[in-house]
Amino acid sequence: MKKCVLVIAGLLAFLGVGRVAAGGLETQIYSDNHAYSTASSPQTSTLRIAMRPSASVPNSAIEVYLYAIAPTATASDGVADFNAFDIGNIEVECPQSIPGVFDFGTPEIIPAERSHIHLNDGDYHRIICPYAGTGDVSQADFGYDNDNYLIIKNLLNPRHDPSLPNSQLIYSPIWINFSAAVAQLTITSARNVRVLATIMPQISLTIEGVPEGQTYCGQKTKKTTTGKVADFGQVDNEYFADIAQKLTATTNMINGYVITARQDDQMRMVDAPMMKGEAVVCTGHGDTNDICISDANPGGISATKAVPWNDSLRTHGMGFTLENEFGGDSLFSYKDGYRIFADQQNGDEPVSIIKGDGHRGVDYVCYRLTASDDNLPGFYANKITYVLTAKF
Repeated sequence: MKKCVLVIAGLLAFLGVGRVAAGGLETQIYSDNHAYSTASSPQTSTLRIAMRPSASVPNSAIEVYLYAIAPTATASDGVADFNAFDIGNIEVECPQSIPGVFDFGTPEIIPAERSHIHLNDGDYHRIICPYAGTGDVSQADFGYDNDNYLIIKNLLNPRHDPSLPNSQLIYSPIWINFSAAVAQLTITSARNVRVLATIMPQISLTIEGVPEGQTYCGQKTKKTTTGKVADFGQVDNEYFADIAQKLTATTNMINGYVITARQDDQMRMVDAPMMKGEAVVCTGHGDTNDICISDANPGGISATKAVPWNDSLRTHGMGFTLENEFGGDSLFSYKDGYRIFADQQNGDEPVSIIKGDGHRGVDYVCYRLTASDDNLPGFYANKITYVLTAKF
């Protein structure tokens, strides 16, 4: 977009009438009040700007820059400034439209603190009269042979700084901020640039260990775990062993996420001598085989139902519960009791244990185990798979 930019440099409104031809734009500037403001007597003026451009610039804008004391809020707070215009209460009227040629829109007033206009001598307020149309110069007569001005009302005149040298006083009460400036036209050529970025779908499930002796899910952990291994250590058939891991879910999907869990089989003896090299396979959820640790067996427990589990002498096996720390929403918690894991060997589908409606959640998975009198000495293991799925 090209723009006609009329720069009212310095305090040109005080000229009363000024006529210049610069850069292809002829202007006349009129002010109805030439008096300086004082601390006790603020002075306002109405500025009328006549324009006659000599170049056709379609679909552009006429911009007026008014000298400001600084690029801060003080330049538009309605209090007269030394040697600069305050626009705190101004009103702007764009010229009347010439249909199809200069169809003016709503004027925009941008104070110096936001205008980012800095010319030779300082900072400027920015007034914009946008227009659509051909900008045909042959029909562009604003205020010369008619009363179709660009008008700025309630412009707060500056306070005069008596420390200025007399050479800068043209005649009282007129002051020009710098000698060469009256008005200028700059025609620039601009092109739109599309700035693009692609954010890929992101999803992450992190599993971390927790230290021994810390309380999670209402129980102290028996042993330190890692993100890859949850080891109960040595267990017996009289006491519960409790350990835990930390699950952190992160995604940028707008509809949240779900975490499912499933074990490959019950915990079973690894390299059991009696199996002669063959893998141990446990059946169902409550295999009483002496080389399988059954899933926990308090009455009513399942992969989708939590029940209290407090008797380590008459109920045995392995189960789990949850504690939410942040963001997510455990589908049950240790206050409800314990569940057993869905079992792949038994044909179970993975079961949802955690969901989240936001972008991040932290939950603790707390494992509990007590052995049966039937379990033979040895090293037992299984594998649990957690899957984080984002909801589109």
